[in-house]
Amino acid sequence: MNGLQEEFGDQVDFINLNVDYAETAAARSQFGFNDRSQYVLTDSAGTIVERWIGPLQQETVAQAIRDYLASRG
Repeated sequence: MNGLQEEFGDQVDFINLNVDYAETAAARSQFGFNDRSQYVLTDSAGTIVERWIGPLQQETVAQAIRDYLASRG
């Protein structure tokens, strides 16, 4: 997913909540993450726009980001 940061890094903040690190527990709990391979796209208020669980194609996320950004005008 590194290409997403290159494409959208000036418009979107990317946060990695690695399940192996205890310091991410509160944020993972906030979004209901309890295992690996879980992803969310949120708005600036933290409201979930899109959620994915399991293997994920980079283009799927890229299109969701494009759609979200376009909806904001």
